[in-house]
Amino acid sequence: MNSTDILQKRLAAIVELADQKKIEQEFSDLAKALFNNFEIKKGDDTYEFVEIEFYLYNAKHKDAITYPRMCIEGQWFFHQSGVDISFKSKKAENEKGFVGGGILIRSIENKNDTKLICGPINCMSVLFDQFNAFGHDGNFPIIQAKVAPETRSFGQCKRYVNLSYKPNDEKEKLKEKLKQWPYKDEKDMKEFINKPYRYYRKDITDLSFASENQFTLRLVYTIVIVYGT
Repeated sequence: MNSTDILQKRLAAIVELADQKKIEQEFSDLAKALFNNFEIKKGDDTYEFVEIEFYLYNAKHKDAITYPRMCIEGQWFFHQSGVDISFKSKKAENEKGFVGGGILIRSIENKNDTKLICGPINCMSVLFDQFNAFGHDGNFPIIQAKVAPETRSFGQCKRYVNLSYKPNDEKEKLKEKLKQWPYKDEKDMKEFINKPYRYYRKDITDLSFASENQFTLRLVYTIVIVYGT
């Protein structure tokens, strides 16, 4: 997968998948493609994908952590946790929910100076910091295919989903979180909260994984967004 047209088609088709194994395989295939075949061009700078997370909600994959949205495939979608590359997303037929989701950008690397930008808010701030209000100046970030694809390996672990806020009771946290999405239930949240839907490049030494299920970042300037505050 080394064409942006093919990539966009995959971002549209994924929401129609109904088999859990096929969905997870598509997550891995998309992660491999983004890490090896694509990059983000912004003005004179080029950024490579380092760490991403997948969120998908449909009738057979009710990942209740996914932010609802109305987007065409490949649109940038901004939310309180950062910015996603969106899947094709729309209202569900019963209008009680939606079908869609996207790929959260958690870490990127500037190819010009190898500077690592960690944390979804930091990535959003760097990519979308300033634009010409009176015309196109080439400073808007665009995903493009690499001239020379890479062959990098990658790993995966659970996503960072912080439900920590007062009152400090897990069941109450889930209930408060679910108020944002009235068409979802507690079972959906619990089923997907520990899924290994975070993908990361293994060649980046500044990212340290204590285990496949626990993420530790050794950079003190990473911003953590606390849900519900």
